[in-house]
Amino acid sequence: MIGDEAAVAQVSANGHVLMLVAAPPGSTGVRAHIDVTETAQPIPDDQLAAYLQNAGQNGAASITRPQSFATGGATGLYVTYTLGGPGGVQLKEQDMAVNHAGITYNIVLNAPQTDFAAELVALKTVLDAWTWTA
Repeated sequence: MIGDEAAVAQVSANGHVLMLVAAPPGSTGVRAHIDVTETAQPIPDDQLAAYLQNAGQNGAASITRPQSFATGGATGLYVTYTLGGPGGVQLKEQDMAVNHAGITYNIVLNAPQTDFAAELVALKTVLDAWTWTA
């Protein structure tokens, strides 16, 4: 979907979008998606938690404490939170940040709250298959 400019614009990602995987719209009419972006500038490891906690400035609620994860041999942090979406649909997001080779990658799962658990399985599949090319 990276070639679908309208879909990429809807992600509203900060940074350069590298990957976008979207599910068909579910019962809420809202499309779940996983996006991967390269941040505009690297974020030091000791500041990843603060970076993720900034989600609250964008209307996020119920932000969890940062937790660690690993993908492709690199470790990072993630938080989960809720926020309002299009048409009043309540969304749930998992926002992840990981550093590799001097670049910070932001990996986000965004889904209607009712679909989040099922879409989390798709995110796990992506992370389990992850390999770095550089």
